[in-house]
Amino acid sequence: IVTPILRRIAAASAVAAALMTKPDLVILDEPTSGIDPLARRAFWRRITALAKGGVTVIITTHFMEEAEYCDRIAIQDAGEMLAIGTPQQVRDMAGHAGARDMNSAFIAIVEAGRKRRDAQAERRGVAAGRTEREDAQREQGRAPVGRGGDERHRAEEQGLDEHDVGRARGEGVDDGA
Repeated sequence: IVTPILRRIAAASAVAAALMTKPDLVILDEPTSGIDPLARRAFWRRITALAKGGVTVIITTHFMEEAEYCDRIAIQDAGEMLAIGTPQQVRDMAGHAGARDMNSAFIAIVEAGRKRRDAQAERRGVAAGRTEREDAQREQGRAPVGRGGDERHRAEEQGLDEHDVGRARGEGVDDGA
């Protein structure tokens, strides 16, 4: 059983190990996850002191209220950078929906980014003339009929596999030469 004391020790040990060589840059992934509020406060005091001392600190967190402690925030979703700036700038990017706090800003920015991505994907699908049926066929590993996959599709309907189709075209046949 992992106790709050063990979590606090583990978090402190991780920070201590990262700082042993007096680096110019420290990257911490979810350093306050699973620790109690007192340990979290102590951690942020230590990080703030490091930053004031000239160390660049990059932290990933799911705790948006912690993002308020940072000089700059980046929000990304599905590998796409959606917002970057000071906490106030990020809240401003979120508009009215993000004005309350960083959690609200995060949700508004991510939801807007997902809507934009979905709309772009829909436009690409329509522009390519694809249908839901064709997309389902692609997911099953079959090219849709009428889109360059006629031969394979017909072979599958007849119970043949891709090796049979290749042999029917003369591919992979040893002609003895």
